[in-house]
Amino acid sequence: MPGNSTVWPAGEDFDTTVPFQRLIDNYNADQKEMSPIDRPQCMSIDSPRQKLTPISSEGWEPWRQPNTDKQFFRATEPGKRISFEVNLGSGQVAIYYLKSNTMGLGLAKCWLNDDIQHARTLDGWWPSKMNIGEFMVINENRATPPGKYIVTCETLAQTMKDEGRGNTFLLIAVMTV
Repeated sequence: MPGNSTVWPAGEDFDTTVPFQRLIDNYNADQKEMSPIDRPQCMSIDSPRQKLTPISSEGWEPWRQPNTDKQFFRATEPGKRISFEVNLGSGQVAIYYLKSNTMGLGLAKCWLNDDIQHARTLDGWWPSKMNIGEFMVINENRATPPGKYIVTCETLAQTMKDEGRGNTFLLIAVMTV
């Protein structure tokens, strides 16, 4: 293959193949194929096609961030729960939520069905000055057969003392991949 003459240093060869890897999978250099994802879903609070609608909610409300078009489900006190039904074809369930160090964000734990002992803790605070969305897989490393599941998230009391932490949690979407 001739050397690359574009923006890369002249004379170097580059492998332009894209590895078989899903967005939320760990890199595996030996993976040579990938099965399709069966019925993926991304349900968000502002989606016209797959609206994220709670089947139960205590202390959570739809909330639009002032002076923006950004929408969230918001809880501002510890111990508040919200639940959604998802259809998992294959793979994993992920929660997409906001991270910030200026909005008083804190912790929540999320789990599938009644499996609270395997709940994952999501932290809405981080040290960067940027506000970003981040996702966390809540059934990682656990076999989860296809079917209907209930995803529940509960806000946790803030125990850490970082400046800017609080008890608010902002949930954006629930995804199955």
